[in-house]
Amino acid sequence: MVDERVHRDVIVGLLTAAGLVDSAAKPIVFDYGNVPGADGNAGTLPPIHLLLTVERRAAGVFRAGRAGVSGWRITLRGVGRTVDEARWALNKATGALDEQNLLIGGKTSTPVTFNISQAISKDDGRFSGLVAWTYAL
Repeated sequence: MVDERVHRDVIVGLLTAAGLVDSAAKPIVFDYGNVPGADGNAGTLPPIHLLLTVERRAAGVFRAGRAGVSGWRITLRGVGRTVDEARWALNKATGALDEQNLLIGGKTSTPVTFNISQAISKDDGRFSGLVAWTYAL
């Protein structure tokens, strides 16, 4: 399944099930440009939230030599008012995604594997850090 929206929906489901929700039980996972209260969007900026990207990449070493295999990268930027809030969001996300096999379009992925991270630092009046994972389908 090459449609990144399907991958995104599965990932948001895992993050939501892991408790990454606000007080009204709505997910705190957003696409860049769609955060309430930011970039001219209506609403109030959530105190803690995650910015998600899912992108296709070369399958490479995941399943070399297998036709129809696509590689994928997940990145999550955890944002909070404090370092601890950003860290909490990224730790919860890591617990939800690390080594999971995703079921996407009736196919099971390779385990979601840690790729890189970026330390939490000041970011436009808040704090944020980044974690990235890869998998193949």
